[in-house]
Amino acid sequence: MNQKRILVISSPDDVHARAVAHVIRAKGHICEEFFCVDYPTLATITLRASNSKVTPQSKVRYSDESINAVNVDDKFDTIWLRRRQMPELPPNMHPGDREVAGRQCDRCLSDLIAGLDGPDVFWVNPLECDNTSNLKMYQLRRAEGAGLTIPDTLVSNDPDEIREFIARCGGRAIHKLLQNAVWKSKDDEKTYGCYTTPLTLDDLPKDAVLQLSPGIFQPLLKKQFEVRVACFGEYLMALQIDSQSDDRARIDWRAGQRFIDMKPYVLPEDVAQGIRRFLHSTRFTFAALDFVVTPGGEHIFLEANPNGQFLWMEDRTEMPILDVFSEYLVAAHTDFHPQSDKPQFTWLQFKEVWNGGLKDKTRKHVTAASSMSVPDYV
Repeated sequence: MNQKRILVISSPDDVHARAVAHVIRAKGHICEEFFCVDYPTLATITLRASNSKVTPQSKVRYSDESINAVNVDDKFDTIWLRRRQMPELPPNMHPGDREVAGRQCDRCLSDLIAGLDGPDVFWVNPLECDNTSNLKMYQLRRAEGAGLTIPDTLVSNDPDEIREFIARCGGRAIHKLLQNAVWKSKDDEKTYGCYTTPLTLDDLPKDAVLQLSPGIFQPLLKKQFEVRVACFGEYLMALQIDSQSDDRARIDWRAGQRFIDMKPYVLPEDVAQGIRRFLHSTRFTFAALDFVVTPGGEHIFLEANPNGQFLWMEDRTEMPILDVFSEYLVAAHTDFHPQSDKPQFTWLQFKEVWNGGLKDKTRKHVTAASSMSVPDYV
């Protein structure tokens, strides 16, 4: 076996990343993990540049010797930029100092990650995708250029434009956030999210309020069901989501995901080829794509999440998605196809490893203990 060396950049409580790293190591490969939030309180970063040959050029070291340092000076075959978080500084720092130090740490961390690049490194996703990967209008335009059907979409904070758009939609449309957000109650005991929301002209606030924050506005589409597609390079795994079977999931299936059925789905070939053209255009090597399928069978592209969760798909259907994605990182190329239909390792097996001790080891890192649980769905 040709042993590969893989780096996963994420956070200690990201169970997706921890599961993939564990499975890669179990398959006999080297998988190192770097958690951005450990820097700078637990980890130090040293970068060097010189006309003379000074080694190492980059170094990450932990003050806690029981935590394995990341050897960033040796070349990696694959780097999974799973979750690029801001460095975590002590909350009791002076606010001004904390802001300045945070910017310095973020720049240094960015320099470290950029320095890992090389002609033979396979990135998931490439560094150049960082600035555009989550831009919704960019995605929609690229999807339309790839031959996929997209909904009529407005992104605006102009009250006149918004009201005119909703009127053209028959007086009823939907609103989505440009970026996911969470609100906390004053006592921090409850959190509130914002799902896709239907609205009419009467639901809009006063113009002065509406202008303060842009949003995404689209027609209220008629649905037969919805589809989530996990894209591992050229290899696609799709899931049918029967969102119209329960009122809680009709507008945004995430709101009622525990009450609806899901099953593996075979994409029409023209849609699959359109997805591959979209991935090539955006340079995504991984993404989770969402589609609405209309009563007439038309597949309408909604968005792509380059950091989308995918292990819940295995939880619901036993699709071997954890094993497949691990194999994909090892293969290190987009022209990928799993070697076997039978997985070596499953998501259920990793849950036992996580709850059997790995979760406790995670507490050495900079993270909130309350967040260390295996999510059922995302």
